[in-house]
This record gives sequence, C-alpha cells and structure tokens, in this order.
Amino acid sequence: PVRAGTVLRNAVANTSPDARVAQSLSLSITDEAAPFQLTSDVMRFEGGQNYQILVPVKLIRRNGFENPVTLAVTGLPANSQIQVQVAPIKKEDSEALCRLFINGNAPEATYSVYLSGQAPVSYSRNPAAAERAKQKAEAATAALTAAQEAQKKAAAERDAAVKAATEADNAVKQATAEVAKQKQEEQKAATAVTQAAEEQKKVAADAEADDAKKQAAAKKLEEAQAAAKKAAEAVAAAEKALVDAQAAMKSAAEAKTKAEAAVTAADATVKTADAAKKAADKVATDAANAAKPKNTNVMVASVPLVIQVRKAPVTVTAAVPAGGALKKGASAEIKVTIKRQNDFTGPVKLSLPQVPGVSGLSAPEVTIPADATEGVLTVTAAGDSTEGQLANVVIRATADFQDAEVAVDAPVKINVTK
Repeated sequence: PVRAGTVLRNAVANTSPDARVAQSLSLSITDEAAPFQLTSDVMRFEGGQNYQILVPVKLIRRNGFENPVTLAVTGLPANSQIQVQVAPIKKEDSEALCRLFINGNAPEATYSVYLSGQAPVSYSRNPAAAERAKQKAEAATAALTAAQEAQKKAAAERDAAVKAATEADNAVKQATAEVAKQKQEEQKAATAVTQAAEEQKKVAADAEADDAKKQAAAKKLEEAQAAAKKAAEAVAAAEKALVDAQAAMKSAAEAKTKAEAAVTAADATVKTADAAKKAADKVATDAANAAKPKNTNVMVASVPLVIQVRKAPVTVTAAVPAGGALKKGASAEIKVTIKRQNDFTGPVKLSLPQVPGVSGLSAPEVTIPADATEGVLTVTAAGDSTEGQLANVVIRATADFQDAEVAVDAPVKINVTK
C-alpha cells in the first residue's frame, strides 16, 4: 500500500529533513505551464552486471526559456554500484544523453529513479492573478468612462430641460399678455357695437333721415358686430393658447426636475466609479509588482525510470585491433572472450548496439556456441559514418539466463578516421 507523507526541510546545510506519514495529500494544479520539461521515450531498463544504459533525454522549452539545464539522476542508493554520467544541456541544445553503467559488483535489485533538471528561471509569481487584477482595473476604467459619458449626457439633458422650462415660462407670460390684449380689443369692439346700435337707433327715430343714412347706420352696426365676434374668437384662441402654454410649462418643469435628479444620480455614479477605479488600480499595481519576474532556481523531474539489475551470466572482454583506429569504408575484427558464471552454460549472442549520435557503424550478430568462449565480431564503418573518437560504444553479449534475456556489455574504443 502507498501512504502520503510530509517532509519538513530546514535551512541548515547537510542536514537530513524530517518526514512523517500523513493521512492525506493535498495537490494544487494551476494552468501555468512549466518553463521546461524533461522527457524520454524509454522508461524501463533491464540488464546484468556490467551493462550500459543510455537514456536519451529531450528538453522541451516553453515561454522563452533559454538557459542551460543541469541534469542529475535522483533516487539511486549509494550502494547501487551504478555509475552515472550526464552533462548539462546547453542553452542552444534541446537533447542530451544520460549514461548509466551497472558495475560488475552491483547487487541484484530494482530501482525507480528519475531525471531531475535544474536551471535559473525568470519566474513570475501568479501572473494569472495579476492579469485578472489588470482586467478588473480595465473594466473599472471602462465603467468610469461610461459613467462620465452618462454624466455629460445627463448634464446636457438637464441644460436642455432648463432651457425648455425657461422658454415655456416665457411662453406662458406671452400668452397671458396676449389674452389681456385680446380682451382689451374685445372690450373696444363691444363699445363700438353699443355706439353703433345707439347711432342706428337715433337715425331710425330721426324723421328727416333718408334711407341712405339709415342704411349706413345699419351697415356700421353690422360691421361693429362682426368685429366684436372676431374679437371674441381671438380672446378664445388666446385663452386656449394660454392653457396649452401652461400645460407645456408644467411638463417642462417636470422634465427639468427629472433631468436635475438624473444629474444628481449621474454625479453619484461617477463618484462611486472613480473610487472603484482607484481601488482596482491599486490592486492591479500591487499584483503587477508581486508578479514581476524574479530569477528562481527551478527543478523539474522526468517520469520514473525503472532499472532492474540481474546477475550476469558471463563476463565479456573485447580486444580491439589497432587501438580502435578504424577508417571509413573499412572493417575491424574484434576478438571477444566470454567467461561463463553463475551456473550459466548456454550460447551467447554478440552484437554492436546502436548509440544515439553515432551513425554508419555496424556489425552482424555472432553467436558463441555453448562449448566455446570466444567469437569475432566484425565492425564496419560506412563511408558516411560519424568521425572521431566515438563515445559509449560497447560490445553486447546476450544470453537466455534464469528465464530472462540478460545482456552484458564490454566498452570499447573506436576512432573513425577518413
């Protein structure tokens, strides 16, 4: 069974941390991508004592990370008798080769290890929070701008309402004056009718008045009566205009009151929005300062690598002619000697495993029979093979031993020249 645990680390150098079993494990996952990641296509290795393991490591860089990465193999006990050779990945590279070699005296065991990579990273702490704060500040700014625009609009509508109310008030005053004026004209017309009627009456009573005079008096009365009717109609029209003007003035006054209330509300909204913007700006500034990139030493781990060490059925030695010198297009016969051990008595296959970064080097497989201890492996360098002193080249002996195929290696030096 697996149990969770907690580790308490202190700042004192070369001091082991304290650990204890815990009932639960808390795990928090963010959407922030790691600045770099170590991957390998091979995750399980099995071999005998004296066996070479080559782990091709790929480095995935993200978010502009360009620094070199220091690699290490973590999880091997001190008594594992497994050698580790791993070089840092340079800033211009994205691949590396980790070499592990199981010594001849390594104990049988299975190890779960992982590759760790360390590098200084310009790390921004919780940039998502800073981005959220920035967006809130931008939203607060937009809200303030909208409130200010609404305030301007309300003020303009208030000014228009005040102007309309003033014009309506003036219209009422003008209509009132017009009513008074038309009533005066009506009074004059009524007086003229009275005078014309009296004059007609006198003419009618005058025995000496002729028909022309009587007709003139009658016509004058008719004209006075028509003028009086027209004056009465003008008074009625003026009074109606006054009523309409008073209604318009009432509506304008109500609109003015409403517009002034809208300005008061808009002013309050602007004040609130301004305070919210200042608060959001402060939060955004604080979050941005907290999220400013700082150089931090970051460690990432690969997926687990499982190494199983088995007893070796044989030991292998290889005699490379000419000190390993091999020209392109030529071949070298390497004498390989095996010594059986651990009650192994079967045949052994010899081969030349491919090495990452090395091309053009090959050898056909050779089998050493069960009754023999030597074999010759012919290694050929193609015309386009990799030049120079080749690293990590081994002769591999493979045998069926204890219900498994167990491999044993013998490192050899090969120097390819033109």
